[in-house]
Amino acid sequence: MEVTFFGESMLALSRESLQRNVGGYTANIAIYLARLGRGRNTDVGFASGLGVDSVSDILLEHWQEEGLNTRCVMRIDNKLPGLYFVEKALGGKASPTIHYWQNDSAAKYYFTGDSSPLDTAVAQGDIDALYVSGVGLAVLKNESRGRLVMLMRQIKARGGKIFFDNAFCPQRWHRNEAIEWYSQILPLSDIVFLDESDEYLIWGDEQSIATRCKLLDCLEVVMRDANGNCTLWSKSNTGITQENLKLADINKPINAKQTKGAFFAAYLAERLLGNERVSAAHFAHKVAKRVNKCNHGLIPMTRMVDLL
Repeated sequence: MEVTFFGESMLALSRESLQRNVGGYTANIAIYLARLGRGRNTDVGFASGLGVDSVSDILLEHWQEEGLNTRCVMRIDNKLPGLYFVEKALGGKASPTIHYWQNDSAAKYYFTGDSSPLDTAVAQGDIDALYVSGVGLAVLKNESRGRLVMLMRQIKARGGKIFFDNAFCPQRWHRNEAIEWYSQILPLSDIVFLDESDEYLIWGDEQSIATRCKLLDCLEVVMRDANGNCTLWSKSNTGITQENLKLADINKPINAKQTKGAFFAAYLAERLLGNERVSAAHFAHKVAKRVNKCNHGLIPMTRMVDLL
């Protein structure tokens, strides 16, 4: 199976000697899945917009070196990748402070033409599964979000899989916008990945997360809390099963966002192999603990060879 991710391409800068890294929340999840998928019969593709410039060339080369299929990357004239700056966590903060410059990034314009590479791939029946995150949705304008949801429906109609991650970026869009689009995508999703903190930022606390997942007909839900504990929900003919896993032995996460993304990628890698949910969550926690030691972005491949 090939899992194609849609997301934003970004260049990351950090204070340490203005070190430059390639990044992007969804791109990093795709890379972790590609690493874990090697030898497991799982291929990974990435769909995004890039400019026609040297920085975009660096991002594209990096993705290809990590084993991502880039056939659905579109180069767009006069546009650039997004940029973010990482400040090291100070004063006991759990995660670094991140500053974004991405209001006019190339990914925002991916669906503005008559057809994108992802449209073409879906029309040809070449997409087995699509992974979309809330941060990827936030990049797009409403019309483009509609195009993406339409592609999800087409993939589902052909027997493909949809994976959705609720990652929320309040700097990019209002919670009411997120609710509108999440409500359309959640019922289409085969596996839903939730960050508990983001759930409350988006929906508030008037309704329990479990009730909402049931009402939106979610088939399988994986939720992490701020401490790294995990709750699993699954729907079957006999009803809803809930499993609460006490996994929290990650103290003061250095980069909670990337740790969460690595957890989701590892869980998905195990589930695509057919491994059961609890086992997948324990493996995902092991990967997340390794990633937690990194200040930003991806950990080097050499630090996870034993996990592959």
